[in-house]
Order: sequence, then C-alpha cells, then structure tokens
Amino acid sequence: MRADEGRQLRIEFEGQPGRAGAESRELNRQSGLCPRCTELMHLNEEIAFNEILLAEREEAADEGAIAGIRRERDKMRQRNSRLCRRFGLKSRRARKGDR
Repeated sequence: MRADEGRQLRIEFEGQPGRAGAESRELNRQSGLCPRCTELMHLNEEIAFNEILLAEREEAADEGAIAGIRRERDKMRQRNSRLCRRFGLKSRRARKGDR
C-alpha cells in the first residue's frame, strides 16, 4: 500500500464520536467508543503507522544522503591517515597488529 492510498482510506467519525448513531450497543471499556468507532480508530492508527514506516523506508534508501555520508567518512579517514604519516604514528593496520 502506498502512502497516498492510506490517506484515501482514512475514515472520519460520523456524528457524535464514539456513538455512531447506535445507543443500544455496549461501549468498549478501554476506548469508550462503540465497536464500529473502535475499529475505525484502530484502522486509522494502522494507516498512520504504515505512512510513518513508508516515509522512514524512503528516507533510509536515499542514495544521495548515503553517498554524502560515505564521502565525509572517506575524508576523515584520509585526514587521519595523513596525520599519522606526518607525525610518525602507527597506521590503523599496524595498531591492530599490536593487540
């Protein structure tokens, strides 16, 4: 389900929230809503959660951001390597061998 499909499914409560026009039904103890409105509330929560997950997945798969982070990391590694050579310190590979 795409995010725009989820927005189309969102259903608004009709009339007085929690009653849905049925006075004879028992209300849910936790939500205080009639069974229909309780199910609509759960459906809306699931749709909203799905939209959040889709947005996070799209953000995590952003190739431009990943490439930028990778470039910054490479710059820092190169800078550290040059400083080690300049001041005669052991490289990362040499330091690992000392353990």
